[in-house]
Amino acid sequence: MRAYPDEVEERFPYFLTAFPNLIKTVASFCSYLVNKELIAEAMLEVLKQETNLQEFQLFWFCVILESNLLKTRYASDILSSLFYHPSATRITQARLLEIPDERFGLPELRNPYLATGQSDWLAWAAAVGTRAAHKSSRNYQLTYFANASPMNRLIRDVIVDMP
Repeated sequence: MRAYPDEVEERFPYFLTAFPNLIKTVASFCSYLVNKELIAEAMLEVLKQETNLQEFQLFWFCVILESNLLKTRYASDILSSLFYHPSATRITQARLLEIPDERFGLPELRNPYLATGQSDWLAWAAAVGTRAAHKSSRNYQLTYFANASPMNRLIRDVIVDMP
């Protein structure tokens, strides 16, 4: 497929849904496609139309978003569609929360998980996602997060030491 990226771009929406078992390969192939807006538009359309996607499809959609689509005009809509998709699971939501970016409403998505004293995958992923925040703000927020459990404290200790 790498030899024919223009032809693949035309059929990209088809590849996203027709072959769910190949989504990991499709995700790695996205870096070879030049038109990232086309990828983003196709993904958003699939997320809006398909209400019964598999967990691993949504997980790899998250990977495609982080790796290729954060600079597109559809990034915010894709993120929201992935997080609130009817088939979204805690795993796919956690994958989104750990994206190290401060745009697209990600800090607002993370805040409830960091502030409520949770000690689960969503809270841990939210903490990991804060690594893009300004260090003083991140460390302040993670201070409260660390009080919930020893695992939270361990995660905070690792993230606080990041540059």
